[in-house]
Amino acid sequence: MVNGIIDVKLLNRLNVYAGVGVGWSFLNGFEDHDNTGAWQRILGARYSLTNRFDLDLKYRNFRTGVIKLVHDPVDFNGNPNQLAQTTSAAVIQDIEGQFRAKSLLLSLTYNLP
Repeated sequence: MVNGIIDVKLLNRLNVYAGVGVGWSFLNGFEDHDNTGAWQRILGARYSLTNRFDLDLKYRNFRTGVIKLVHDPVDFNGNPNQLAQTTSAAVIQDIEGQFRAKSLLLSLTYNLP
């Protein structure tokens, strides 16, 4: 993920920042894997408590493109003894969708001299 962030000083000890990031995401599961593009938005504020300590509040909205995982087939056996005869079939259940996450982070940061 590569991020571009703009940091603006509002008051003597208060900064706000905003930015976006783009990258690539990877997913493994159900004995399958897929990858797709991803992006995020970041908003935050930082307040300097002292020369060394900052209090930070950050919001992040993360999203991926469409991800698709393929399961192994599930076998359904037919029953030829029924009035309406059924046949055997294999059904493959695929999982397809986008991953979305929102997070809010409160942090206390120590700045090295």
